[in-house]
Amino acid sequence: MHRSRGRPSVRRIDPKTRAGIVDRYQERYGDFGPALAAEHLAKEGFAVDDETLRWWLIEQGIRSKGRRCQQHRQWGERKEHQGEMVEMDGSLHDWFEGRRDSAVLRVMIDDASNWTYARFFEQETTAAAYETFERYVRRRGLPCAL
Repeated sequence: MHRSRGRPSVRRIDPKTRAGIVDRYQERYGDFGPALAAEHLAKEGFAVDDETLRWWLIEQGIRSKGRRCQQHRQWGERKEHQGEMVEMDGSLHDWFEGRRDSAVLRVMIDDASNWTYARFFEQETTAAAYETFERYVRRRGLPCAL
């Protein structure tokens, strides 16, 4: 067993200095991240590592431990009735696996029922989008939102 076990580290920063650094952070750099705040505090004469500052702020309850990231994508609620919202998209791909040139698949999907209408076109053009929409409307009626 090491002889210094249970004793405070000799490299430990004095609790008064630590409190002063945390207070200064709250006064002037509360909206900064620990790395940027450590740089600015060093210019003022408070030399502290950014990770040390981060842990002090976590212990004080000023910062949280994890990252503040949002969910990448969230699924929205589906519409209640058919035709309330229809999504339309086109995708250029080698759909025929080399047996012919690449084609564009124009797709319309009803959000409520997941009913799908699709057509292939040579290129992704406005005329292709209009034709797909026209044929969809003739089959299913005019949607409320596109």
